[in-house]
Amino acid sequence: MFSKIISRLAVNPSSIGQLAFYSKRLKKEESIRRIGVLFTVLSLLVQITATAFPSEQSLASSNNDVIRGGIKTLTELKGKYNANADVRELYNRFGVTGDDISASRVKNVTFNFSNQGAKGTRTVGRINFASTKDHNLGNFAGSTFYSRSASEWQGSTPAYYFGKHQGTDGLQYEVWILKDCGNIAYRRIESAPKPEPKPTPKPTPQPSPQPKPEPAPAPAPTPQISRPEAECGSLSASVTTGTKTVSTRFTAHYYANQPNLIEGLTFNFGDGDKIENFAGTVIDHVYTNDTLEKKTYTATVTIQTILGNKSGSNCRVKITVLPEVCALNSNVTPDDPKCGVCPYNPNLDPTDKRCKPDPVCENDPTLKPDDPKCKCIENPELPADHPECTTPGKLKKVRNITQKLTPEKTLTTSARAGDVLEYELITTNTNIVKKEGVVIEDYIGDLLDYTVLDEVYLQRQGGVYSKDKMTITWANQTLPKEGELIKKFRVTVKNPVPSTNNPNATATDYDCKIQNGYGNETHVPIECPVLKTVDTLPNTGPGTTVAVSFSITVIAGYFFARARLLAKEVGIIKRIHQHAHAGDI
Repeated sequence: MFSKIISRLAVNPSSIGQLAFYSKRLKKEESIRRIGVLFTVLSLLVQITATAFPSEQSLASSNNDVIRGGIKTLTELKGKYNANADVRELYNRFGVTGDDISASRVKNVTFNFSNQGAKGTRTVGRINFASTKDHNLGNFAGSTFYSRSASEWQGSTPAYYFGKHQGTDGLQYEVWILKDCGNIAYRRIESAPKPEPKPTPKPTPQPSPQPKPEPAPAPAPTPQISRPEAECGSLSASVTTGTKTVSTRFTAHYYANQPNLIEGLTFNFGDGDKIENFAGTVIDHVYTNDTLEKKTYTATVTIQTILGNKSGSNCRVKITVLPEVCALNSNVTPDDPKCGVCPYNPNLDPTDKRCKPDPVCENDPTLKPDDPKCKCIENPELPADHPECTTPGKLKKVRNITQKLTPEKTLTTSARAGDVLEYELITTNTNIVKKEGVVIEDYIGDLLDYTVLDEVYLQRQGGVYSKDKMTITWANQTLPKEGELIKKFRVTVKNPVPSTNNPNATATDYDCKIQNGYGNETHVPIECPVLKTVDTLPNTGPGTTVAVSFSITVIAGYFFARARLLAKEVGIIKRIHQHAHAGDI
């Protein structure tokens, strides 16, 4: 448009009016673009400020945090460590000291709860969620800490890894500190089993050293050389009879009228064992009888000579081994369960099912088993009616009354806004006497994130609510003997359901479920708002936003500068045209 007006102006001076109109429009455009650039610059400044001072979570900490709100740097962690005695004692429990926090070997890692939990890693917090599986670590500078398996949490979180340390209990641990809450995570390092010493090889049994056979006295010299002769003289045994085991020594005698006629002796013990080419005449042997019958063995000795083997009736001996039997029952061995008689009925053997005493109290035989003072089940040293006898059993059930669900279905179905949930606390007594003075208490802090306690219903049940401790209590209760006591309370899901964020990975606050434990834990899912349930947002961080805003500002500035330039050029052309018609050109 601008080019057309300029090209006509040389041949048609009257078109100067159109140029004047276009000049006014350019001034208006320049004014609008000036305002646009101003607001664009202001928007860019807002984005830069937001980047420099990022927003924080609406719920930045949890009551379960060891360090409220967590930490961002090791310097901050060291400061919290020095300023809080309970944190310091807890960390020291697992071998982490102030020097360890300042050490360069600390690593930044991502702690995955599921993977670590599968390896046995546990996390430590300030809240006992009333689960029987929770482990009370003890009191640290006035604060009690509890540990839970890392697998009870979800996802991952940044952490500092401190490596291996020795705890105050002398055991070795791998230690992490989670940045968003300061909670410590630990896993015990099992020591490698000590190698078993190699068994010392048993020496090969050697026969007892025996004296060499004494040669028979040399016959008186004769003028003539006698014919070589050798005979077995006799075989004797030191013990020839016994019961179950007989250890005996055999002694052989032989005759030889010339040297070097004897090559050795062969002892055959008659029980399957035999020794050949024996150089001596004395040898030991053990006979065993594990049966219920008498055993007789015939041992023989044979003289091995260059003239042949020599033996005879005198060179054998019988060994008798009697069985070992029960003194009260000769039909069984002493170690047989049937050996003996029933101590309660002499006409029965001990294995007879009828062999049992009349029922009496194990703690006091003068009492019957159903006597109230017989015994305490958990501690037999106490009578059953002792105040310290019997720890009551605990069980919890929850039911969605609004949706008319069973306790099992309630745990898998999301509770909606306005739903009424009824909890049952079941306390049992296994003792044969009633138990008095029992206090029933339940922590409901996690329930109150998404629900409101029905205090009127609780009062009708005789319970008392403590806002400070977030507990409900029934004091001075009596448990019936071998029975149970049931207490109920109700909560109503808030309407609307809060969309407050979950502060960190180890916090149960606002995590779209309510958990509560009384012996066992119950987890009821909550139908959270859509905004709350969005897990992943687009990757539009502050850097991206600033970059986009800067680009828009540059573009707006370009069009503003262009409008100013065109307006300035139109003004110059108008002045030139006016001077030309006034005779200046």
